[in-house]
Amino acid sequence: MFDFVFWVLVIWFIINVIWMWFVLNKQSYQKSFAWINVAAVIIGFWVY
Repeated sequence: MFDFVFWVLVIWFIINVIWMWFVLNKQSYQKSFAWINVAAVIIGFWVY
């Protein structure tokens, strides 16, 4: 379970960095992605 969630989160953060690069000038996208990232980190620690 941990391995699966770990790799899903790694792929998610890579996609996220690329996506953030393209929406640098859109604050609303950045805020929503930031909250999704917070949730992803909490899920990662919870599974760990």
